[in-house]
Amino acid sequence: TAEYGGGVYVGTSGKFTMSGGTISECNASASGNGGGGVYVNTNGKFNMSGGKISYCKTTNTAGSTAGGVYNLGEFKMTGGTIQHSSTFDTDFVKIQPDGGAVYMEEGTCRITGGTIADCKATKGGAVYMRDPAGEGRDHFIIEDGVIRGCSSTEEGGAVFMDGGDFTINSGTIDANTSGTQGGALYMGKGVFSISGGVMSNNVSGKEGGGIYIVDGTVDINYVVEETSSDQLSLSAGYGATGFVITAGIAFNNFSTRKLFKKDAWNPLPGGDGQRLALNVSTTGQ
Repeated sequence: TAEYGGGVYVGTSGKFTMSGGTISECNASASGNGGGGVYVNTNGKFNMSGGKISYCKTTNTAGSTAGGVYNLGEFKMTGGTIQHSSTFDTDFVKIQPDGGAVYMEEGTCRITGGTIADCKATKGGAVYMRDPAGEGRDHFIIEDGVIRGCSSTEEGGAVFMDGGDFTINSGTIDANTSGTQGGALYMGKGVFSISGGVMSNNVSGKEGGGIYIVDGTVDINYVVEETSSDQLSLSAGYGATGFVITAGIAFNNFSTRKLFKKDAWNPLPGGDGQRLALNVSTTGQ
């Protein structure tokens, strides 16, 4: 137990690398800024590629944040697990404020692997982002990994945004629950961008089972690729003139508009949904 960083405290410009082992049942007792497992101060760096942070919590009944990791610097998660961490009091009953697994304030968190699971808080069951200056200094990026089974009694079952920018390029946010709004994400303000990944099976007690937006900017970017539905046919039969062989091909996404555009012939101009069918028959004579 410590005021800040119940398991590990990373000082200004310090660096901590975790590739295995366990940080478990650690407590942070400070009011406001806790970090039950790990506290990362300004310009500090925490790289987690393996191991486990579990059953860590904050224990100040006046309110304390970040059951797992309190981040003012740079937190990179490429593997490992943060689980069963929470902002509970000493009796493990009363839920206190924000960020069951991770609390960010003017820091960067990049997840490219690993799992955050079964963490709890009042707001932001897994992650709470706060940008008090409103200058976009919080950066949370998911490029892979999983956030699953986290919960909040109020907003943001998985993630609560109070500023900053949150980007999902890949990964999974699944089966998280909020007591009020935003089963996966509650967006009070900031910028949210998604270009891949999966949000599924998230639940809220009131509004926004997936995402609840109060203010801010949402960018959804998905690349739509054309899929071929062309058809090739071949048949043979016997008639008065002997055997008849018929071959045909149908292009179902043809474009006459692009006929005279050289770059469009790859192998044929397409994209306008027009149908071009060609059939050839022969008796072999």
